[in-house]
Amino acid sequence: MNKLILIPLFLLGGISVIFPEQLGVVLYKIVLICIALWLSYWADRLIFPYARPDKCNHPEWAELRRAILMSSVILAVATGL
Repeated sequence: MNKLILIPLFLLGGISVIFPEQLGVVLYKIVLICIALWLSYWADRLIFPYARPDKCNHPEWAELRRAILMSSVILAVATGL
């Protein structure tokens, strides 16, 4: 996973060189997506406190539920951008 951070940093550097005026917008969108990710994770934990993937009988269903909830929140925030 550490190697994967290099690709976005490289692209962010390219944006800052080619379109420096857009750097603030890109960083703003990144922050909004990160906030949506964090909020959706904690929303899942608050809505389903006893159905965490590590404590369920069927962890694959809990993981799928969490993935659907998180992706829907992230998509909702991203479409609002």
